[in-house]
Amino acid sequence: MIKRILIAVDGSETAQHALEQALALAKAEQAEVLVVSVVPAYQGDLRLMGSTEALKGMREPFAKALDKAMRAAKAAGVPCTGKLLEGEPYEAILSLAEAEQVDLVAIGKCGTGFHHLLPMGTVASRIIGLSTCDVLIVPDGVQLDTKRILLPFDGSAHARKASDKAMEIAARYGSELAVLTAVDLPLEGFALDSSLMERFTAESRGLQAEVLRMAGGRGVRQTRALVREGHPRAEIVAAVREEQPGLIIMGSHGRSGLKALLLGSVAQAVIASGVSPVLIAK
Repeated sequence: MIKRILIAVDGSETAQHALEQALALAKAEQAEVLVVSVVPAYQGDLRLMGSTEALKGMREPFAKALDKAMRAAKAAGVPCTGKLLEGEPYEAILSLAEAEQVDLVAIGKCGTGFHHLLPMGTVASRIIGLSTCDVLIVPDGVQLDTKRILLPFDGSAHARKASDKAMEIAARYGSELAVLTAVDLPLEGFALDSSLMERFTAESRGLQAEVLRMAGGRGVRQTRALVREGHPRAEIVAAVREEQPGLIIMGSHGRSGLKALLLGSVAQAVIASGVSPVLIAK
């Protein structure tokens, strides 16, 4: 169960949409919500601001965004508390999430490029990469629907964490769970042994079968296996566009993901596509 959700708002339409979707999830989960709005620290010389009125003016839009979010939560019947903070947005959000021991951080995504995750620059990528709890990214204008879940799965430790979360949610909501695996064989490998693709595909189907068996044992009644051949990033994004799932649940990195990176390339590409809400399981 998701018991506590932190929702970041900044007054943008993107954040407002993410708030609405996260509140609907909170209501379904009977979870409480913590809404936070962070006033970015002023980087210039405070003496040039002229007066405290200027500083007040910086805080005002964020205070209004927080108040609007609180009223929306009340109207939705979701228990809610609010925090107006100052500082580096991603640091403030992550520190609050850890201090309050939330289960999920919800943020919005605008545009179709990863660098447009949030209007605040790299805030979202840092939240996703550095958060110790699950992160839900809601694209602008896209509805969250737990009835159709897509799980990209490659057998990695991150993917297994995501599969556990996907099975939990699918069982609770009676969802269809589609397990997606991409099989990639470099041309040089195929040239050396043409049977390698068959072996890789069989291995992938074996991984999927394991997940599907576990899902059935945990009460997931509707499951599907999807296998694509080609580069994982391109094929998974293509499958996402074709399937149009209501929710994608995946790990932050795959088998080849570099730990030094905040987020793996496949997760980045799926989020950047803006097709569906994405839950990055931690």
